Amino acid sequence: MKAVGQAEYGGAEVLKIVEVPAPEAGELDVVVRNKAAGVNPVDWKVRAGGVPLKKPSEEDPLVIGWDAAGVVEKVGDKVKDLKVGDEVFYSGDVTRAGSYAELTAVDSRIVAKKPKNLSFAEAATIPLVAITAAETLIDAFDAKKGQSILLYNGAGGMGSFTIQLAKAMGLTVIATASRPETTAFVKDLGADHVINHREPLAPQLEAAGVPQVNYVFDLYDNKNLVELISVLKPGGRAAIVWTLEKELVEKLDWYSMWSKRQSIMSVFMFSRPMFGYELERQGELLTHVAGLIDEGKIKAVVNYSFTLEEISKAHELQESGKVMGKIGISITE
Repeated sequence: MKAVGQAEYGGAEVLKIVEVPAPEAGELDVVVRNKAAGVNPVDWKVRAGGVPLKKPSEEDPLVIGWDAAGVVEKVGDKVKDLKVGDEVFYSGDVTRAGSYAELTAVDSRIVAKKPKNLSFAEAATIPLVAITAAETLIDAFDAKKGQSILLYNGAGGMGSFTIQLAKAMGLTVIATASRPETTAFVKDLGADHVINHREPLAPQLEAAGVPQVNYVFDLYDNKNLVELISVLKPGGRAAIVWTLEKELVEKLDWYSMWSKRQSIMSVFMFSRPMFGYELERQGELLTHVAGLIDEGKIKAVVNYSFTLEEISKAHELQESGKVMGKIGISITE
């Protein structure tokens, strides 16, 4: 089958169209014929070797990409809730072959039926951001209507989805953006307040009438985490999507956080499939999100589209840090 593979770690130029064997379904797997895939920052980080998985080669290329939507073509013997012909969406397992391919084998427990209101191209951009946002706001934060959340980097793929989920949950949403076009973008998505992350945050929050927040979600690189924690209420929670570096750990005021009962939570949506625990929860969260989409409470924000043959261009764009919303990849008609 056709796929995008890489024989080495490196820049976007290492991504090549290759022929690889079609996958077989394990007993809990479905094999999905992918109609479209989504692109996320984790894709280029893995491609570049920042999250090394295996040593790729010409004989055994690494196939990355994990978001996708398509049609179930095969089912394993122990699959319960899906059948051949179902239209589904998923974000797979980072330790298995990815979705930049015509076919992908994926554990059925982390797959859900795609929203009826979305095309395959739109649905393919949803799963990773949806699971990450839902695992954070619903499971980790247990956020309640009327509480407040500060989203650092509101205009990216994660931010554009999390704003909508937070609003659907009844939260007051403060999102950061620094350019006129990104400010307008996050306002259109429903953010109650927009502040500039290139300026001190506390005075802007004071001016917005929300001097402290219940939750902080750092959707970027943790470099501003100390400042973000400083505007967190006592008892508040922060979430991060990337690892804490030693230098940053030493800068955080752990005594202040301890005394205020504040906490920092790691958010890594691939953890469940990587380590084999609570996989069903990801399928449940995707099903919940699909319902919100079909109710019109959340929309797909696909602002860039490429073909599988143009995947290097898609990676260059994602890596630029200038993306608003999501990038979609068409695979099969």
